[in-house]
Amino acid sequence: IEAPSGAGKTTAVREYLKEYIPQSVNEYWYTAIGETPARVWEYIYDAFYPFDSETAEALKYLGTPARETLGDIARLLKSCRCEAPTVLVIDNYQLIQSEIQREIISALSYNGSPNLHIVIITQELDLPAPGSTYNSRILTIGKDTLFFTAREAENYFRHIGLRISEEELKNVMVSTEGWIAALCLQVIHYRTTGNFDNAAKITLLVKTAIWDHLSD
Repeated sequence: IEAPSGAGKTTAVREYLKEYIPQSVNEYWYTAIGETPARVWEYIYDAFYPFDSETAEALKYLGTPARETLGDIARLLKSCRCEAPTVLVIDNYQLIQSEIQREIISALSYNGSPNLHIVIITQELDLPAPGSTYNSRILTIGKDTLFFTAREAENYFRHIGLRISEEELKNVMVSTEGWIAALCLQVIHYRTTGNFDNAAKITLLVKTAIWDHLSD
């Protein structure tokens, strides 16, 4: 899941798992907070222990993913054993320092167990996808899915008690593109001033919706 900060990625995954996934499904989360790559991958590999300790040990032996070990990671994931339905979530993936972020995702996608689902949540990665080969093993959910359409934004406003005109809706969609973080800021601005802000940049919207209304 790859979209800007404030697009609702983590919230969407948590709510989906809580609402639609049976309690019998094992759920493991790792959230990166800027640790060293070695420590990051130690934590991630530890998550494999409950269902496949052999694969966990082999992955830990490989250490931090590198170009020369991508094939080994893919091979280990392909033979991974997972008897019970399991979801492994890696959040804040963009904070994991590496020059091969996309290649690592590709290697992890070789997971061969139908019971194991690996979900990676990340802000938009700066590194382009390697080559032009389509990887059918990866389902990508991007900002086009997470950002609101005009009708969804209208429903959101109505849900929180705001009735706006078509012209106001059109203007707010131009400035936010349906980005929920920006829509929330627009709501703050609207409730304070009675109108929406035309700022196209989130930093300006934060300024006009929040900072400008604080005392010294």
